[in-house]
Amino acid sequence: MVKLSMIYKLFVIFSFLAIFASGISRDTVILSVLLSLSAICFGLIHVLKNKQTLNFPRYFTGMLLFVIILQIYPIFMSTRLNPFYFAAIFGVGLIYWLIFFNIKHGGAVVQSLLVKLTLLYSLFYVLTKFFNMNLVKTAGLFFLEGMPSRHYHMGDLWAFTLISIIGMGWGAFKLKDWLLMDLGFLFLVVSNARSAYLSLLLGFVYLLTKKWKGGNSHKFIPVAFVSLIIGLFIFASSTKTTLFSRPYFLQSIESFPEFPLGVGMGNFNLIAEHLLQNSDLKNLALSSYTHNIFLETLSGVGIFSILFLIFLVKIAIDILQEHSKKVVWGALLISILINFMFDTTYTIPGLIWILFMALGVFQSKKDLLKGT
Repeated sequence: MVKLSMIYKLFVIFSFLAIFASGISRDTVILSVLLSLSAICFGLIHVLKNKQTLNFPRYFTGMLLFVIILQIYPIFMSTRLNPFYFAAIFGVGLIYWLIFFNIKHGGAVVQSLLVKLTLLYSLFYVLTKFFNMNLVKTAGLFFLEGMPSRHYHMGDLWAFTLISIIGMGWGAFKLKDWLLMDLGFLFLVVSNARSAYLSLLLGFVYLLTKKWKGGNSHKFIPVAFVSLIIGLFIFASSTKTTLFSRPYFLQSIESFPEFPLGVGMGNFNLIAEHLLQNSDLKNLALSSYTHNIFLETLSGVGIFSILFLIFLVKIAIDILQEHSKKVVWGALLISILINFMFDTTYTIPGLIWILFMALGVFQSKKDLLKGT
């Protein structure tokens, strides 16, 4: 058993608290950033204490430039949302990426964080839903009662957790894995989250292409799983608009010639309101976010979003070309990124940070967790 230093333990504890706080509500984001800064300090101290220099992951420079642009953008743009909100989220994410690229056993940390956070928020959901204990707000990881078409973001978080459990325990699930998967599918059904179903499905398909070695007699297992997720997706879609033709996508793209420098990250509602004022359509869809992380950057910083697009493409290529034991983390990255392409979960800081943590583990050559 690996003996961990107190500094390392403090890094893990503060990381957990930071991600947990980020999902409660928009009001606790500042607290989550402060907790992350504490975690980052402990993480960097641990790295520097155990090695002479920091190694930087691939594509770090390009993303650093993108974050710098997010930092200086508010100077030139008048925005409604806290101008440094997304700059802070991505900036903290970059440091988490750097730390997890350099530490050992980072995979174990991410896996533990995911499972514990998901179980804790699931408990909060039960207490809020069935015992009227308002422990969270609607801006957090899941919605309370609202419009019928809304869904609970708990499903999205469970999708990520299930992919990590399935990937880690592939072919040798323990009793606790089966219990967690059963509980996860229950929350997936309740969540009514199509983005969760899609991210789980594509993450699982990626695992199949990389790890499946079963014979014909075992084909019914992945077929049954895929059929179940597709069934949930179709059922959830029966009362909603088509996922792949959301009006916000087209609004963001069509507005680019008029707003080539964007309107500031998180202020897509300015574009939607502008289109409404200049349109004969009475029922033009309005939204504060594009429901797509790249289109959010496109409407936010315009032409500078090319830096983020290049980052996404390069990461996607690396994931698809991966054939080592790191495919588990490739599956988790695919699951999160697909989710970010069809939902607003990227506005929850902790989920962005988990993405960068997983990316650091995926790229690292030092992670020693079995199955990674």
